[in-house]
Amino acid sequence: KVDPHHGFHNVYPRYLDYLRWQPIKLLEIGFYKGSSIKLWMQYLRKAKIVSMDKMCVKDVCEKDGPFDVIIDDGAHTMVSIRTSLKVLLSCVKPGGYYIVEDLHTAYQAEYGGGFRSEDSVMNIFKEMMDVVNNRAFNKSYSVVPGDDRVSAVSCFPQICVVEITKG
Repeated sequence: KVDPHHGFHNVYPRYLDYLRWQPIKLLEIGFYKGSSIKLWMQYLRKAKIVSMDKMCVKDVCEKDGPFDVIIDDGAHTMVSIRTSLKVLLSCVKPGGYYIVEDLHTAYQAEYGGGFRSEDSVMNIFKEMMDVVNNRAFNKSYSVVPGDDRVSAVSCFPQICVVEITKG
């Protein structure tokens, strides 16, 4: 998260600084060696942090949700990112964030992506921008369940942040 080659250290404060001392619930998809959990515990001092690696995404929402912040740092495949987003976006509380890291994989065939590939998860983020901007004209258009609550989609190098409308 603080590795300068990611650039995430420039993104997270923009969205999460005001939550540092709030009693929030954060879900991180992708546990690996647990180093990011330690970082989140230091940064978000009062947060309840739930991590999942191979748990069913639907089960975590029902068992531990809803969440203020969901961070997908999991398998990085287009299938896994798409599946998690479709199931968990509606599990984000009003005013919360759904964040997907390491999106350079969206442009790599070995992860199921590719530059301008139909299978790239970047298409979902682009279409969610259409949902947000087209809402005044067509409220029925949808890409993933829960996207009717999306107020903004912001993408930076290797990371996208989906903001959920406040209450």
